[in-house]
Amino acid sequence: MRAAAMMPPDRRPGLDPAHILSVCALATRGKDDYPAQAIATTAGVRVQLGSRRAAREALAALARIGYQAAQLASPRHGRDLLVAGWSTSGLESRLVAMRAVLYRLSADPAATAAAAIERCRQLPAVPPARAGAIALGGSRAQLRAWVSDRSGIHAPHDPAIVPASLDNVLRLHVARKLEAAIDELIERHVRVAGHALLLFSSMRQHAGDDHAGRTALRWAGITFHLNGYSGRQSWAQAGDAARRQRPDPPTGPSWARQAAAPAQLAAADFPKPVTSAPPVSDAVAPAARPGGRHFPARRPGRRP
Repeated sequence: MRAAAMMPPDRRPGLDPAHILSVCALATRGKDDYPAQAIATTAGVRVQLGSRRAAREALAALARIGYQAAQLASPRHGRDLLVAGWSTSGLESRLVAMRAVLYRLSADPAATAAAAIERCRQLPAVPPARAGAIALGGSRAQLRAWVSDRSGIHAPHDPAIVPASLDNVLRLHVARKLEAAIDELIERHVRVAGHALLLFSSMRQHAGDDHAGRTALRWAGITFHLNGYSGRQSWAQAGDAARRQRPDPPTGPSWARQAAAPAQLAAADFPKPVTSAPPVSDAVAPAARPGGRHFPARRPGRRP
């Protein structure tokens, strides 16, 4: 009652069914033909999904966001979830993970460009413009999935609906600020990758792929003011990862479709294939936060 009395007049405590439904839909995209439904109840928001697998995927995604959620034992055999509120430990764990993701994105600004160029190299039978579009689209999807798997899905939300606890209101406010910062860095990664792909496609006509790739990364680093970043490490990691993951070279249209899939080719650890990424755990200690509690103190690097 005291928390409700102290709540700003333009805010109301409770749960946002639309945000919960969006998280579940994004978590189960392509895995469940039955559309999820959210129903507000006195106990919380009940989410109905089409399969137990979809329910497990949605439950993991909601917990990673910071929700207090559980699978219901019901006549629908584990296909329903109940979101009862926000978890303090879950929100804290997410803040730790988001700071780590933000740090990694800012520490290796050309990793997505290196992975995109490596994707493009594996499409020899595809026209250059089409190969670049496939490589850039796949790398963007892979990067988004990498972020979601580590620090939670970014979904639209109603800013007027907030947790009942004022402490969790502040935690959620910080999490949404970090979401915006991560989204900005993702788009910067994609812009660098798009520019590097254009340079690579042009230069590979007159030089070998290795030389063209390294040069494209270096020039993209100069264009986007990446603080003297040479791109050598990202290029080496992308090549090593591709050699480890690459099967016997296939041919034909099916290879083009396969190369466009997220997480097919990646740098050695970043972006890492989503299937091998560890989930956010409540056991992560606050001391593990890179850069301290208020990281980042300023936005890394100059921006064009």
